[in-house]
Amino acid sequence: MQSLKHLVKSAVRRAGISTQVSAAQIVTGVKVFLDAAVLPGLRSSIQIVSFQHGILKVNCANAVAAHELRSLESGVRQVIAETDPQAELRQLVIHLGTPRPYDF
Repeated sequence: MQSLKHLVKSAVRRAGISTQVSAAQIVTGVKVFLDAAVLPGLRSSIQIVSFQHGILKVNCANAVAAHELRSLESGVRQVIAETDPQAELRQLVIHLGTPRPYDF
């Protein structure tokens, strides 16, 4: 009998949604990392938007939050590598201010 973990992995692979599941896991992992690493006053100023094709898109409400995120980039890279060893952070895209629907 196969474990539930194995069954889920094979179902995801058969459905062809491995990339999307991996991206969701990466976004969740980075969010957990930032919750622990960023000062509480700045945490609400940083919003992870997406991870796709090696690009992590993040919205920052102000320059201080963007600077804090840049200073934690090595930790973000480590989280991505631990979450999915095949994934690579090629670029961290930070949008300052209120996101508009067509920005991302």
